[in-house]
Amino acid sequence: MKILVDSHSTVTQSKSGGLQVRIFEHLNSLKRESITCKLFNKWEDKIEDYDILHLFKVTKDSYNEVLYAKQKGRKVVISAVIPIDSGRNINISLLLASVLKLSLPHEFIRKALEIADIVTAETRMEKKFIVDYYKIKPEKIVVIPNGVSRRFTNDNPLNISFKEHFNIKEPFVLQVGRIDSNKNQLRVIKALKDLKIPVVFIGGAYLNEQKYFDECKKELGTNMLMTGWIDHSSDLILSAYREAKVLVLPSLYETFGNVLIEAGVSGANIACSETLPINEFSISKFWSTFNPLNINTIKECILKEYYRENDKSAIKDEFLSTFSWDNIIKEYIDIYTDLCKN
Repeated sequence: MKILVDSHSTVTQSKSGGLQVRIFEHLNSLKRESITCKLFNKWEDKIEDYDILHLFKVTKDSYNEVLYAKQKGRKVVISAVIPIDSGRNINISLLLASVLKLSLPHEFIRKALEIADIVTAETRMEKKFIVDYYKIKPEKIVVIPNGVSRRFTNDNPLNISFKEHFNIKEPFVLQVGRIDSNKNQLRVIKALKDLKIPVVFIGGAYLNEQKYFDECKKELGTNMLMTGWIDHSSDLILSAYREAKVLVLPSLYETFGNVLIEAGVSGANIACSETLPINEFSISKFWSTFNPLNINTIKECILKEYYRENDKSAIKDEFLSTFSWDNIIKEYIDIYTDLCKN
């Protein structure tokens, strides 16, 4: 069984690397299970030399690759990573494509999803979105959450301390991710500005969001720090998670929200937006939620988690049992195995 893995053309062009991390963790997990797999090099690799093409994040450019794989008699798995905030645009696009016979981006996405053998979604909410708006048969879609590496646990000592590195004296609140209006850093800044609690933002400006980034920097309180990007594979980011008292994720929407899982296995308290689809998992009992548009509720929720004691070991074990890559990859291997039998 040989698996060829690919993604959209700009997947590695941004430092906002959630999907990059997922793909590399997926590949490494497959290799630990002795499954032959590699990233698709379009200049050297031939799709027909592999049994399965697994595409992470479907875009308008995915259709031709998926169609070619199917024409070569190969199985196709698409991990959709569909933004679930654009339903109205999808409806309009697909209607115009149907009535006016136009080749529009959402129509190519729909076709790619339709001819794939299996589509995976990270949450039930994402699956429902794909069914409702792209009209894909629900039996074709398998819900498999994103995974988390055990390296985020505190099982192994680190040679660096995030607090010492940045001279932080007190327990701190942490937000990790690109700085843009959807990630909602500005409301967190306004909610916690100039308190005695340290607040740390790891990440940098996103494409077309430089104005928002500059506004966030301008509003920073005396208790706040923006570190810029920190490599996801570094011990410094591991230490940030382990030493944070609270991880906050105030996004207006997310396909999944993997920083919550990384924080959970690290033992941090968690405060997050009530709109996130990950709230459908049983581990939601370990965090508090707030209205991401309401600065007062953001503040109240973060402070509640900041002063709440928790059982780090219990949180870690629960999160790992649900989201560890050791478990998640077995679900994908079962899919690959079944496809290769047919």
